[in-house]
Amino acid sequence: MKRFSIIIAISLCSSLCFAQLKVYQNGNVGIGCTLTTTDSHLNIGNHTYADTTYNVGLTSSSLLTKQYNIGVDGWAYSDTVANSHKTMGVRGLAGNGTSGYNYGVAGILKGTQNGTAVLGTVNNDNGIDIGGIYAGYFKGDIKSTGVSKMKIANIYDPVSILGPGSISNLEYPFLVLSSIIPVTQTIMANRDDMSDNNSTYDIYDESDAMNDRSLITHFALTTNGNMPQSGLMLTDALQHTYLNYTEIIPLLVAAVQDLDERVNDLQSANSYSMEQTDEINNSFFSAMHNKCTLYQNNPNPFTENTVIKYSVPEDAGDAWLYVFDMQGAMLKQMRLDTKSDRVILQGGDLKPGMYLYSLIVNGKEVDTKRMILSK
Repeated sequence: MKRFSIIIAISLCSSLCFAQLKVYQNGNVGIGCTLTTTDSHLNIGNHTYADTTYNVGLTSSSLLTKQYNIGVDGWAYSDTVANSHKTMGVRGLAGNGTSGYNYGVAGILKGTQNGTAVLGTVNNDNGIDIGGIYAGYFKGDIKSTGVSKMKIANIYDPVSILGPGSISNLEYPFLVLSSIIPVTQTIMANRDDMSDNNSTYDIYDESDAMNDRSLITHFALTTNGNMPQSGLMLTDALQHTYLNYTEIIPLLVAAVQDLDERVNDLQSANSYSMEQTDEINNSFFSAMHNKCTLYQNNPNPFTENTVIKYSVPEDAGDAWLYVFDMQGAMLKQMRLDTKSDRVILQGGDLKPGMYLYSLIVNGKEVDTKRMILSK
């Protein structure tokens, strides 16, 4: 045991001499660094934090001396498939700190050069040229079993747009939408893949042999196979085809605008038709009224009854005789027979005085005359 301790002491002294391993007064250790102090329990390379609010367990730094410079490299990989082993290249665990400031993995992009704070690929890609500054950049399909909150916009590299002449109004949106079919699908999903947000779906438990899986009803869009070549169709790495829902939004907007124009055209046409109908009706009734005549009653004055003659075409419609007093109050109304030419007015229930009588055809006044009742 004593010999082993001596060997350890000699190794430490040798390491300190060559500045490869340092043990600081606070007990922290530095490997391959020339710093006089460090805030990290283990520091690899020349990296320290001047901000004392940070408590860092492990730091690693890499000078920009190679084509690819990696601060931390987590490697858990086998050249052959090993189904009995689970691998994690990098695992970050955090929690129970100030609410809202707990990050399992934090990626921060500094400087003015294009790049991304977090890069995710499904291949061994190290040379992706990222044309912009992003918090996250993913090359491959992304799956989320919960709710994703984000602002979606169709943004394209200006180099890929073929100038102003390549932009045109979207025509015939219904032609494309007619190829899209709303469907419901019953799919089998692992229980771990279902979040509380799926509680609105109808969930059916299977047999005990499959108690780790459930069937859920999923609402989706599919096509009838006649979809035009466009950005509406997406294909993943497994050659599964999907609809690009963000590309459907311009189609829906164009369809709504097209429907709005059609409604306006129909309303305009209907309004014009009604105006034309009114003009025709007015012309018809004006011509009809010109053929209607109201004659003076005889005798006039009268004591018991009087005859009022009129001339109304048989196809004139409704014809009425109204009797008013001189204050405009209607006292009698008599429906006229268009096949006749006269009506007898009885004056027994009227007081002596002057009265007005009017011929009304189809709700419009043809003529009004005066009569006198005397006793």
